[in-house]
Amino acid sequence: MAVALAAAVVTANRFSAGFPAEVPYERLSALLEEAAAAGDRGDPVVAALLAAAAAWNAGREKMAPDPVLAAAAAEAARAAGDPVLVSAALDAVSTAAATAGRLREAYRVTRERLSLLAAMSRDDPRSAPEITDTYNMAATYAVATGDLRTALETARSALEDDLLGGHSYLSESSLVLPLALTGEFDEALRRAAGMWDGWERAGGPVAGWMSPAVAAVALVHGLRGDDHRYRFWRARATQVSGGPRNHATFAAFADARVAVHSGRFGGAADLVGLVFTDFPQGRYQTYARAAGAELAVAAGLPDAAERLASASAVAGENDWAAACLARAEGRRSGDVAALAASVAGWERVGARFERACTLLLLPDRAAEGRAELAALGCPAPA
Repeated sequence: MAVALAAAVVTANRFSAGFPAEVPYERLSALLEEAAAAGDRGDPVVAALLAAAAAWNAGREKMAPDPVLAAAAAEAARAAGDPVLVSAALDAVSTAAATAGRLREAYRVTRERLSLLAAMSRDDPRSAPEITDTYNMAATYAVATGDLRTALETARSALEDDLLGGHSYLSESSLVLPLALTGEFDEALRRAAGMWDGWERAGGPVAGWMSPAVAAVALVHGLRGDDHRYRFWRARATQVSGGPRNHATFAAFADARVAVHSGRFGGAADLVGLVFTDFPQGRYQTYARAAGAELAVAAGLPDAAERLASASAVAGENDWAAACLARAEGRRSGDVAALAASVAGWERVGARFERACTLLLLPDRAAEGRAELAALGCPAPA
């Protein structure tokens, strides 16, 4: 009973989007008390699950584990010696780190989860959510820190996995996002069709974790100048998330990036204000703020320097954001060295489109940039 109830508390907090209605905090707290009363804390498995439940249910907000309790849960899970329990506890550690803005720490912990997959039995149903979530989060945090090449490798590995490969909206979504960010636009759009079809065949569930990938499809269309498809996929991103605020960070980033590329600055001040708010599940907050700072510069907003400074304070967590901010500073001050640093940054992360756009700002390399954009099927920025 203790194991079942504690596992239920963890699941309701950790995977709250999978429930038709959110389970109230009071109900989960009562279940946790019942689990603690029923179980023997001398049993390592019971102790590990109770510790995990305490970490995930430390506050009223779902998917917001307490960092100290999460570390204790990981220690308890290691003592139990079960890779499934260890992986679940490490997810609490990485989620707490990401919530605090420590994206590189979250990425490091999630790579440890990847190393546990080989030890999980494919015949044990408890392994399935860990395998699925580990692949998804490993690709997510790779993107969140700007490690786009590893994100692509991880997502392709998931496609080859016999558990995930047949579920296109699970596996394809992890691939679409880094494809869009690296400039592999044609493949991103091909994968998007299968992703959406798989989601519809699954009954169209609320899937906030899929919203960034759908917004990335909108981003591709926006950067290619297809306003109709941009708006179409942008609306779909809200549809899968269940609401405009859920998992909305990447969608806001897409809006800001398209505004910069298209030169449409009519609502720039409002959009910049939006991307600098604190979003729930802000794993892509650094993307949004970097793009917002560049939008402030490109639109000539009076607070552009302030926005650049604010975004730069967290850019160390994301190589993509660092390259974007170097370009924004180059735009603002005419600093050729900053633009050259931006080009080098895009080359390190493998972002072909962004590299090409930056080359346009360097007179002696602008022709190279235009040729690359043409090869990617994109018009030159306004």
